[in-house]
Amino acid sequence: MKNAMATLKLVMGTDPTPAEIDSLEHRLYQFNSQTTGIVDALGISVFGRDAQGELVAGLCGHTWGGCCEIRQVWVHEKHRGQGIGRRLLELAEREARRRGVFRLSSPPTASRRRSSIGSWGSRSSTPCLTILVVINTCSCERS
Repeated sequence: MKNAMATLKLVMGTDPTPAEIDSLEHRLYQFNSQTTGIVDALGISVFGRDAQGELVAGLCGHTWGGCCEIRQVWVHEKHRGQGIGRRLLELAEREARRRGVFRLSSPPTASRRRSSIGSWGSRSSTPCLTILVVINTCSCERS
């Protein structure tokens, strides 16, 4: 092991490619699945599109082993304050519960900190977009 470290080149970066991220996800999933025997990883996403089909809101993450990790949540500036972010999370949570999830995690962000003090905005009685839940196989399951 000591010799391997001596020949290993570590390179700091700031912008990993999608292929590099997929490779890490795949290897981590392989290790965790082999170690735990849990092989139920699924991606989870919810997208909102306006009447012209433009993406104006979205949420992405995955479920695995009774846990749901939300990695990204975004709502276009023009559509904020209408409860769309809350609705994205509600739909993802409903799907996660259907999958047997008992733990939900997401990274802290400025918008989540703001929302935690009650600034999600008021509910809109007029629907301004279509929200679609997409259930897909996690990219880390590819062989």
